[in-house]
Amino acid sequence: MKSTTQRILATVGLVLIFTSIVLMLVSFFTGAAAALLSNISLFTFIGAVAVLLFLSYKRKQMAAEAQDDAKNEE
Repeated sequence: MKSTTQRILATVGLVLIFTSIVLMLVSFFTGAAAALLSNISLFTFIGAVAVLLFLSYKRKQMAAEAQDDAKNEE
């Protein structure tokens, strides 16, 4: 995966996390549509965390591949 794609996905993940936190706060203080906003923000948060965990996994995988390539060149 290219580093530009990783940066974009990481940015999207962080934006989703902040959006979910804002939605949680709004749903906490309004109370009118609290259940719907709370569910939306919860799933948004879970999705964002999943994206960031995937990026972390890919970054570790790419680092391991680079290390293997360096060992093979020696």
